[in-house]
Parts: sequence; C-alpha cells; structure tokens
Amino acid sequence: MLKVTGSNFIGMDLDTHLDATSMTHLHMDYWIATDFAAGMVMNPKLSNHAAQAGETSAIDISNPISSQDEVKNWQSKDFALNGDRAAIKQFLITQAGFAGVYYL
Repeated sequence: MLKVTGSNFIGMDLDTHLDATSMTHLHMDYWIATDFAAGMVMNPKLSNHAAQAGETSAIDISNPISSQDEVKNWQSKDFALNGDRAAIKQFLITQAGFAGVYYL
C-alpha cells in the first residue's frame, strides 16, 4: 500500500520495459480520504516506450469519481487496456478535484 499526500501526480519508473501485450486489464485498488466533490478524477496511465528511448505512446485511462460511494472506502477497478503496450516503462496517476490523502 502506498499513502499519497498532497500530490496531484505520481509516477513510477519500471526497472525494465514490460511487454504487456498479453495483458488485457490494469487492476487498481484505491481509497480516497475526502468527501465527494464534483470534478474528482483519479486517472491511471501506462507510458509505452517502443523505441526504449522515451514515450512513444500511452494508454490514458479516464476514471471520474462520480459519487460519495466512491470515496472513504476501498475501490477495486479493472480497466481495459487498449493500445500499444509492448514496452511499458512508466506507470503514472494524475488526480484532480480533491486534495489531501489517498491510498493505492
């Protein structure tokens, strides 16, 4: 589990390029420690580095938070992976519409 405080962006650089072509979904569990407000999002992204020298494409996943039911309790989500993913090098999350603490 990772506690994130006061940041609207986190990124993890993988040690090696991950060939995720056989993977169909990204699974993510998270817990947001604030009340629901309109405009909340927590969007994961997989950065593909096909030439292994920088991002060549990405799988950006839209994940709007739509109700109080999605905060202050664990959410377990599976996101379909569509796009080039033969050389995943980074996993990133952007969030907006809330401040404070969340857990991954």
